[in-house]
Amino acid sequence: MLRSKKRSGLENVVGAVLLLALVGALIPIVYMYLSSVVSSSVSAATKYSAIKSFIITAVNYSSSTDTLAIYVLNTGEVPINITDVKVLRVAAPSITELVSCTPITQLPVTVTPEHSVEIDLKCVLIKSNSYQVIVYSWSGFEASYTFYYGG
Repeated sequence: MLRSKKRSGLENVVGAVLLLALVGALIPIVYMYLSSVVSSSVSAATKYSAIKSFIITAVNYSSSTDTLAIYVLNTGEVPINITDVKVLRVAAPSITELVSCTPITQLPVTVTPEHSVEIDLKCVLIKSNSYQVIVYSWSGFEASYTFYYGG
């Protein structure tokens, strides 16, 4: 009887050592798997943002017609859908106000890769002020352009 108690105690120690060895062997495998999943997700996100990009190349305001023309160039590799445009008057570095504008160009607008589009807005700009135009795409990307209207 004494012998079986010693043996069962030894089996528990051997079992615990084997369990620790198994866990120790699995930790690097799980770490390598998770790090590859995270790095592939980051690289996919970087690739996605690289293929979907656009810039505002210029703006032109006509005070005689109160028309603001915004020129957007698709610099990416896939078509983009412009869904919204905002114009802000920048009164000071921390003070901006939304300018009331009405789209003349029907939104959304699709821009194919390496092509540009003109988006026209009807709005009244005040002379001697800085403005920021922000263009938003359906996928959440945005481009901005700041300009000074001297009149």
